[in-house]
Amino acid sequence: MGRYLAILLVTFATAVCGALGVATAGVALGYYDPEGDELVRERAEQLAGPPVDIAFVGDSSAGFGVEESVADVLLGRRTENLALSGSFGVAGSLEMIRRAEAALGTRVFIIIQTVDILGRRTPVLVPTRATPPEQRSLLQNVEMALGIMSPKVLGRIVGSMVAGAPLDLPAAEFYDNQSAPAPLAALVREIEPERMASVNPDAVADLQRIADHCAARDLVCLYAHGPLWAEGCTRFAPAIAARSAIVRGMENDNFHLLADAE
Repeated sequence: MGRYLAILLVTFATAVCGALGVATAGVALGYYDPEGDELVRERAEQLAGPPVDIAFVGDSSAGFGVEESVADVLLGRRTENLALSGSFGVAGSLEMIRRAEAALGTRVFIIIQTVDILGRRTPVLVPTRATPPEQRSLLQNVEMALGIMSPKVLGRIVGSMVAGAPLDLPAAEFYDNQSAPAPLAALVREIEPERMASVNPDAVADLQRIADHCAARDLVCLYAHGPLWAEGCTRFAPAIAARSAIVRGMENDNFHLLADAE
C-alpha cells in the first residue's frame, strides 16, 4: 500500500511540476498575454525616453481616448500616454505614476479610469505584469505562473505554443488593433451591471494609495471617469455620482476629481 501511495504522490508531483513548467515558460516566452506584453514593452520604451511634463495613466479609456500629439498642442506641454488596460486595475495607474516620476521626472498626472473600475476585482502582481517578460526575473515569472495555473489557461498556452509564435502586434498599434470601434449602445451593454451597482473595497484602497502618493510626493494628480458618453451618463448617472463622491472623499491638495458627469 505504501508503495502505491508513493507512486501516486510522485505522479501527482510530476504533473504539478510539469504544469508549473509549462505555465512559467508560457509567461516568460509571451504566450500567456501577448497583447498585454506588447503594451508593457511600449510603455517601457516610453519610460526610457526624454522627460515628460504631463503623463496620462489609466486603462483603455485613456488608451483609446488620448493622442499625445494632440494633447501636446492643446496643453502646450510634452505629454505621454502611459495607460495600461483594465486588467491592471487602479493599481496599474499607481505603478505607472511611480515609474514615470522616477524615469521621466513627471510631476503632473491625469488619471483616466473606466467608470466601472471601482467595481472590479483588484489584480495581483501588477508590478511584475507591468514589466516586459524579458526583463522579469525567473522568480517573477514563476510567481506569475503560480497565479494563472488552471486547465483553461494551460490549455490556451499550449495551444498558442503549438500554433507558433505569440501575437506579433506592433506596440504603437496596440489600442488601434484591439477591436473595431463599437456602437455606443454596445459599449453601454458591455458594462456589467454588478460592477456599477457596488464597489470593491480593494479597488477603492488602490485609489486611496494614489491620492496618498500624490500628496506625499507633491505631485499634481487629476482623476477623470471615462469613457463618458451621453447614453452612458444617463443610464449610469446614480452610479457615476456615487463614484464621484468616493473620489471626492479622497481629495487633498494634490489629488482632485477633474470633472463630473452632467
